[in-house]
Amino acid sequence: MPEFLLIFARMKTANTNIQSFCWSVLCLLCLYACSGEDARMEERLRRIQAADKAFVMQESTDEIDSIVHYFEKHPSKELLPLSYYYAGRIYSDLEDAPLAMNYFQKVLESEPEDSLAALAHSQMGSLLLRQRMVTAAMEHVQAAYQYDVQQADTTGMIFDLRDLGNAFRCTKDEVDSCLTYYEEALRLATEQGDTLMQEELKGSIAVYLIQTDSLQAAWKLLRPLLVGIDQRDASSASTLRSMAAEYYLKTGNADSACIFFEQLTESGTLYAKQEAYHQLAKHSLAKGDLRRATELLRNYEKYTDSIAITMQAEALSQADALFNYRLREQENQRLTKTMTKTKTIATAAIWLLLLCGFTMLFLHERNKRKRIAQQLHIERMKELQEQQYKRSLAYMEENEKKMKELEEQMEKAGQENTQLRKTIQKLKYANELASIQMQEHQQADKHVKSSSIYQRIQIRLNNKESIGMNDKIWKELEEVVEQAYNGFLKRVEDLCPLNWQERNLCLLIKAGFSPSNIAILTAHSKQSISSTRSRLYERTFIEKGTPSQWDEFILSI
Repeated sequence: MPEFLLIFARMKTANTNIQSFCWSVLCLLCLYACSGEDARMEERLRRIQAADKAFVMQESTDEIDSIVHYFEKHPSKELLPLSYYYAGRIYSDLEDAPLAMNYFQKVLESEPEDSLAALAHSQMGSLLLRQRMVTAAMEHVQAAYQYDVQQADTTGMIFDLRDLGNAFRCTKDEVDSCLTYYEEALRLATEQGDTLMQEELKGSIAVYLIQTDSLQAAWKLLRPLLVGIDQRDASSASTLRSMAAEYYLKTGNADSACIFFEQLTESGTLYAKQEAYHQLAKHSLAKGDLRRATELLRNYEKYTDSIAITMQAEALSQADALFNYRLREQENQRLTKTMTKTKTIATAAIWLLLLCGFTMLFLHERNKRKRIAQQLHIERMKELQEQQYKRSLAYMEENEKKMKELEEQMEKAGQENTQLRKTIQKLKYANELASIQMQEHQQADKHVKSSSIYQRIQIRLNNKESIGMNDKIWKELEEVVEQAYNGFLKRVEDLCPLNWQERNLCLLIKAGFSPSNIAILTAHSKQSISSTRSRLYERTFIEKGTPSQWDEFILSI
């Protein structure tokens, strides 16, 4: 095509009519070339639009990036805002919330049609609600609702009302307002004959009614939804089973609730499985089945740890998204500068800027990751200390004191208080669980003390005989300690990496040997043993501590 146009441009002839005809053809071909590219770009954009409506996720942003870049250079009042909107949709699906919000904001700044503005506000509200930024989310959803009301867009109004209901459910002071929005959305969905949205809204209303103890009304909505639950998709089935289990718990039918909790342990979401194991453990504990309760509690702790890891991964993912967003912004700046400077100067300047930029970003990200890791470590230590406290006598005595105070309050009031009675039951359950854990810890101590390896070492220490702590003895001692305190060394090393000598020191402390005997067994001085214990405490807790504080920590986990 370019060579063909060049021939027409350079054509010379004495015939004026022929020359005019050639220039006319040249202009038409230029218009055709431009309009053809516009049409191809629009076709690509429409394909993305169709895929989005069919719930087909894009695996990369390359396609939409090139479309946005084209329409930014060749602005179209309709297609530029539309390209921004689907760029936001794709980045939202790929969990890049900062860049998605940026594109939706560009939609609003490019003076779109009211229908597109409503969609942009709705998407921004959903993204902000995911981040628990409730107030900001409400502002965007309400703006989307106003646009949809003006256009009489019933479908949009249903989604907006549902989102407003979800937002109010996340508030503390106006949580009851969610029911008003859910019911209005349900009315519109019923009029429109949208059965899928009707089921979703009925489920949301049922959740609210269960939470507010309106159980009879909740069951009327929940019962039809449970029909054919096994034919539903995994996410919907998990949600309905969680609702049914909570309903039966509220009605006091623990056996029926446990049926749904058992199903959730097999096919529920991560959070659903955590709650299911927790409730099943409570049920087993109430029946006196301590062995099953202990097993279920271990599964509960496993899923609790998995959730913590997931949250950590999400935090790191968000940090990576922000990091990538900054890289893209720097690249755009680099491309802009290359248009205004000569090739040699621009190339040298760009490489210098990129080097400095990457160095600064690397240092910033490294420091940021260190801060995140340190904060996660501190939170993990706090969680561990809280778990240790919850299986202590001090914790049980504190609960007993609280129960006594609550019972005195009910006696003074002269009437039964359901909320206070529930609180007392929770405190009793916490004490029972703490008692079980303390008994398990005591049994583990007895198991180590009665082991043959411990007895052999202790006899030699008492007789002041020479003790050769070879690899075989260390391995045997480690097996006994790990069997008694399942995963002991892993729990310590998750908080503080240990070398071979430090591992052996922790094993001896856990086995109950005194510091003076530890010095003999490891062929070190007492001062060296004390120094190592203090150093381990400081490394773990990020603050100075005494050797005895490290011993207390090791003995408590």
